[in-house]
Amino acid sequence: MSKVVENLHKIHNNPFVLTPLIVGFYEKYQGAEKDILLSYLILPLVLHTQTRDWLKRANIKSSLYSFGRKEENFYALSQRIEEYKSLSNLCMQYAINNNLISIEEGLKVKVIKSDQSCIETLKDSLKASENIVKIVKDFDVVSIYRLLGVKNL
Repeated sequence: MSKVVENLHKIHNNPFVLTPLIVGFYEKYQGAEKDILLSYLILPLVLHTQTRDWLKRANIKSSLYSFGRKEENFYALSQRIEEYKSLSNLCMQYAINNNLISIEEGLKVKVIKSDQSCIETLKDSLKASENIVKIVKDFDVVSIYRLLGVKNL
């Protein structure tokens, strides 16, 4: 039975399927010094149901402060980041290998080619990943992590 659960986990958390979520974020993001570190936030935020639902409805007036008013958005965020860290790395590597993104000087991520080939069940997550930009646009990378209460990567 544990093999079945393990295989389902691998199918559900597949870097080939989840890479468009990360590329979608960087397409909308203007770029900042060391913004590659933001890749560790994307999957933990958009694959968590309550956070995804909030992000999906984010608009231009939304901010990290309004995001923080809903405590459910922060539940186990540090653990989720740790859990998805290796998967985020695999997604980034897949995107680099397939010339979807490149890493520029200063560890900035640059989108080379858009990859909107997201499966139907992840359309809400793709919208949420694009909307993360709306809440982090006014902050540098260190401030984003600090405001989210994440102390280490």
